[in-house]
Amino acid sequence: MSDSMLLQKALLAIAQETSVGQVYFDFMTRALCEQLAVRYALVGLVSEDQFHVETVSLCVDGQLVPNMRYELAHTPCESVYGKCMCIYPQGVADLFPKDTLLREMGVESYLGAPIFDTGGHAIGLVVLLDDKAFIDTSERRTVVQVYAARAGAEIDRMRFENSLRTLNHRLEAEVEARTRDLLNANRQLDNFSHSVAHDLRAPLRHMSSFCELLLELPEVAGSAEASRCANIIIKSSRKMASMIESVLEFSRLARAEPHAQTLDAALMIAEVAEEARSVLEGRPCELSLPQQGTLYGDPMLLRMALANLIGNAFKYSRLRDTVKVQVTLELLPDGFVRLSVRDNGVGFEMNQADKLFGLFQRLHESSRFEGHGVGLANVRNIVVRHGGRVGCEAAPDQGACFWIELPGEAA
Repeated sequence: MSDSMLLQKALLAIAQETSVGQVYFDFMTRALCEQLAVRYALVGLVSEDQFHVETVSLCVDGQLVPNMRYELAHTPCESVYGKCMCIYPQGVADLFPKDTLLREMGVESYLGAPIFDTGGHAIGLVVLLDDKAFIDTSERRTVVQVYAARAGAEIDRMRFENSLRTLNHRLEAEVEARTRDLLNANRQLDNFSHSVAHDLRAPLRHMSSFCELLLELPEVAGSAEASRCANIIIKSSRKMASMIESVLEFSRLARAEPHAQTLDAALMIAEVAEEARSVLEGRPCELSLPQQGTLYGDPMLLRMALANLIGNAFKYSRLRDTVKVQVTLELLPDGFVRLSVRDNGVGFEMNQADKLFGLFQRLHESSRFEGHGVGLANVRNIVVRHGGRVGCEAAPDQGACFWIELPGEAA
């Protein structure tokens, strides 16, 4: 076979070989032995201290053999590593008398090419050894150089893959640790919630019960001031019990995992609006609702969010001669669905809007509009748990519009 045909065949074999890692290096050493008709072929990596060579693949007479380790000093490899290709067509054992391995292996000729990584750093070498004189041609050198370049790229790929694997294991361990911490935190939060439910509500019931007993005593019943104070205590204890229930509900919703499904939004909105408008007690109302549309989310959680938004619209508009509430659905360009609830109620200053979605945050006196300031905080929790967004716009005495945006089913 002519050298030009040899080069063509070798390059074609390299191009067609798609294996990676150890499989590729084994293919490489076998192919070099066969294509260049040499007895030994190896791919070696040099140790960090640059004292030793560790073979990655070693082929002898066309057969793979166990890898070995040898010292770099006083060998022809020392002239190759990090430098350039070296060829000793014959008598190499005599040129390097301290390299006893050459004599033991019966080596007569040597060809070595350095391996560099993609950053240009020396990392190893490709070596061919034979027990007869080596025929040196430019085509044969090109074959070895191409294999050396391909070996450098493959070693780089393997290092990157190992780095990714190490990073992945580290991330998995970190996620596992964070998950354990989160589970522990949730257990502690559950224990706290139980403590709140039991340890705080019971004393409040006792306060309320004993005040009711006090009201039955002649000394208290006969005193307008004493009765007034006792009734304030009863009212306050009931309010605090209601606030505790609201905190527990807020905590539960903050941890609730939505079980999403496609929902008939128009039907759900109509049902919620019918229940919520009872606060108007027969006052004239203009109600505009969507006739069709869908939402994707947890039916129980979204119904709670809608009940808060639509209930607030009626509540803060009920002092108008005619209450006006409009609910709309709109598909946004990013695939989200926006649900807006607009009213003609008392409104508020937009520079205070951020407070509305916080726990126990209110912009209006409870004497005018009942509530604890938990409803919108729950709305935000529910929407965020669904991967959505919340917002509002308003002006004093000009009504308000609250909106939520939820990802569509495809998102």
